[in-house]
Amino acid sequence: MTRSPAGSVRDAADSAYRAAADAFLALDEAELSARQAADALIALEPRREDAIRADVDSSCKAANAAVVDWITAVDMHQPAIRDPQAGHRALAAAAREFTQVRASLERATPMAVRYRQRHQDALAKLAAASEKRDVAARAAVVAVDEAAAAVERARAAGLAPAELDAALAAARAQAADAGALGIGPAAVSAWGAVEAAAREVLAAAERAERVRTDLPKRVRSLATRAAGIEGRAESLPDKLSTLRRSYSLACSAGLERAGDEVSGAVTTGRRALAAAETAMGADDWVRAVREVDTARTSLDSAEKVLTAVADRLTMLDDVRADPRGRLDKARFTLRDAQRLVVATGQRVADEIPTLDALAARLDRAPELLEATHPDYWSYLQELDAVSRGAQDAVTRVRERIAGG
Repeated sequence: MTRSPAGSVRDAADSAYRAAADAFLALDEAELSARQAADALIALEPRREDAIRADVDSSCKAANAAVVDWITAVDMHQPAIRDPQAGHRALAAAAREFTQVRASLERATPMAVRYRQRHQDALAKLAAASEKRDVAARAAVVAVDEAAAAVERARAAGLAPAELDAALAAARAQAADAGALGIGPAAVSAWGAVEAAAREVLAAAERAERVRTDLPKRVRSLATRAAGIEGRAESLPDKLSTLRRSYSLACSAGLERAGDEVSGAVTTGRRALAAAETAMGADDWVRAVREVDTARTSLDSAEKVLTAVADRLTMLDDVRADPRGRLDKARFTLRDAQRLVVATGQRVADEIPTLDALAARLDRAPELLEATHPDYWSYLQELDAVSRGAQDAVTRVRERIAGG
């Protein structure tokens, strides 16, 4: 039995509608998949969101137009397909329209599919990147919490300087910034930096907590050191006297007030230690730390002066015993530099005048010892200046050689 022409047209319209609907569903799935891929890429690289959105929109542009065609066709022709009384002309128009829409939908689908395929590798990395980010973030959050607890303990004991609060606040601000970076490598790196910063705060807070037990020991140690310096300082007048008797006035340059400097530094150190004891008794640990640091700095200065006097006397004795030895040592250093420049050639020819000037200074240096009271100290300083100048020239030449 053959179907009527009207039935054939209805079947054709219905078939075209269903085929177009299937094409629409396939395109919708492809576009959704493409936009999910774009969302994943943005999670990996939040700073590229605008570029990623533009790329996926371009890939789905044809899909959007095809979907508009589909919606328009449905609105216009679906009533005819569902109406048993629809005429031949309406059904034929529906069949033609849905056939055309189906073709449009099918042409747009591959573009959306290709976008997903293009970024498949990035999507595969998404889960791994998310896990790395989560591990880094959890470690950082734990570190910040531990640092906050340590700072609070130190504060309760009166041992938390303002710098600790500032460092903790900075670590928390870093955490907020890291949270806005998504799940890519930049986020993992940022969370790692947060953890490192928090660990530094934690270590500083724990050091502050240990002050209560460590600081009294430091005070006792510095008091012992002060006594040792005072013992060494007893011989300082004799050494200065020897320096002035045995050598010209110029040889004592910079050491004229050595005795007063040592005495003043030790006095300052002992006063600071006494103030630290008082502060510890009042539980003012921040001030106690400050006073102990002052004491240490003062005693460092005193020891530096004592050492300078002893070293000056030793150096002068040595050069007086063998002035030629120090001269030959400086000349050897200069000649090494001259040989290197000659071997290197024209590339470093501009070093030759510098070395010639140093050679002239070296030749004049013995004149400092020809006076009735030889100036051994200026002699030593001149030889040292020549040696340093030659070594600097060698460094410059080697840098040029390395740089090609």
